[in-house]
Amino acid sequence: MRRQIRNILAAATTLFVVSLIVKLTDSRQGWHALQAERRLVADGSLELLSPMQKLQALTEIAQEERRLVRGRRMSSARVTMQTDIVCHLIVLDTFQPHEDESKTKSSNNGAYDEAFMPIINTPTEDEEPGHDGIGCVPMLGEVESGDLIMVKGLNTSWVTTNKKMLLSNGLYANFTDVVLDRGTLEVTGNATVSLVTMKNPKMNIETSQERRTVDIAVVLVSTIDSSLTFTADNVKDTLFDESKVNFMTQFDTCSFGKLKFQLAPAGIISVTVNEPASNFDSGLALATAAQAELEKTSALSMSELGEKVLVCLPPNVGSRPWVASAGVGHWRAQFNDDWCLSLSATMHEIGHTLGLTHANQDGEKYGDSTDYMAAGYRSQTQPRRCFNGIKSWELGWYKTRHHWIDPLTSGDQLIKLAPMVDFDKTSTDEAVIISIRDEYFVTFNRAKGMNIGTGNKRNQVIITTQGDGGSESIAGLGVGDVYEMKDYKSTGQSLFIAVCEFQRGRRGAPDVVFVSIGFGSESKCRIGTIFHRLDDFLPLGP
Repeated sequence: MRRQIRNILAAATTLFVVSLIVKLTDSRQGWHALQAERRLVADGSLELLSPMQKLQALTEIAQEERRLVRGRRMSSARVTMQTDIVCHLIVLDTFQPHEDESKTKSSNNGAYDEAFMPIINTPTEDEEPGHDGIGCVPMLGEVESGDLIMVKGLNTSWVTTNKKMLLSNGLYANFTDVVLDRGTLEVTGNATVSLVTMKNPKMNIETSQERRTVDIAVVLVSTIDSSLTFTADNVKDTLFDESKVNFMTQFDTCSFGKLKFQLAPAGIISVTVNEPASNFDSGLALATAAQAELEKTSALSMSELGEKVLVCLPPNVGSRPWVASAGVGHWRAQFNDDWCLSLSATMHEIGHTLGLTHANQDGEKYGDSTDYMAAGYRSQTQPRRCFNGIKSWELGWYKTRHHWIDPLTSGDQLIKLAPMVDFDKTSTDEAVIISIRDEYFVTFNRAKGMNIGTGNKRNQVIITTQGDGGSESIAGLGVGDVYEMKDYKSTGQSLFIAVCEFQRGRRGAPDVVFVSIGFGSESKCRIGTIFHRLDDFLPLGP
């Protein structure tokens, strides 16, 4: 038995040493060497090495794979991969500005006072409504690499079948015979895609709801013929001045101090990619090239600059107009020039890195303008708003005032509902978000303070639910209004959500509405209540 162990150790050590000293420049041979190293992990031989040898072997595997993948992705020619690629697949938000950039509109009840700028992420005619792109985060064993590659050509039915896993950040796939073309992984007709089970994947995906401070770095990118229209000083002054309205102060305010951002020690870094901007057909492709250039020239990995990284790209990049992009739950977001300074764009894209999807309304993509995950504007300081009910529930900022009910078992209820903006004034008998079986979320959209720039359904009770490709805002109710869900859960009965009464907060108490939820349209609303329009009570200012 001991002899067998010695033989295994000797063989493993020999293979380990050979794999370390092989330094081949030919990519095909390099892949074979890498596969030999991977087999050490797969067959368990690596566990027989000393801790130092094991660490060195794993480091070598990661470095070799990074070098070879980067060599492929940075090649100016389309290259068919000589080995499989395992990807963690995530939703990749990419969008374009509204095609009519000159269109102006009067301000919305004082919410913001400048002309409407190009709307963020209005889909183009050839986009499928409610459908975002898909990104590949290459896996090094069960550890995520620092890269993000756009995936093209995936079969639509395959995506639909696995959509639940995709949206929960649990979709892993093995790709064979795919083509890499800079920042794009193309699934061609000869390629095969198969699901992969990861036992204990180590991800950079956002999951935390705890109170915390997040380091965020900024990378300013230029090419040989295109530069940003602003400077590092502009970034610091616009994005990181605590006395101004920006993503940093807005997240702090909306979360009541539970989520704070600060400039990472790495700070604001400039990178020049030595190619013309026209060489890159998307912002993601240039961001990928900038990431490789940063590692080559400074030995810095972009993913290690901060927990989140904003990449500001110069104008004239991409084959079609775009504003910004980010993978849902990923650590990196890319912006087109001065959109990097936009309050809407930074809140929207950082929202994606926190795991949030789009905010839609009545089937209209990006239509829920109560939420930053909807359409937005170029302004650096406006509009001020937060997130809708379902997204706020996910973020967990107000969880001490979450109220969960099941109308099938709890009976009719009359609930005192306070707005998110008054969360710090609430008592234990007041809810901020009502969840109906985790399917419908009810909130009071009070337009004041950090939510003064909320768009539609101002000062109304809003009902949101999860739709295809994002949340859906399905109703806005004033006092006296009733929303009916017919044949609720196949009971043959209608579930009614009614807004009974408004009470203005006094002596430090929050403004509240009384909401009835049950199988009678006014079952819990007080008899003889005089219904008033909510706007009769609430000023539109802060």
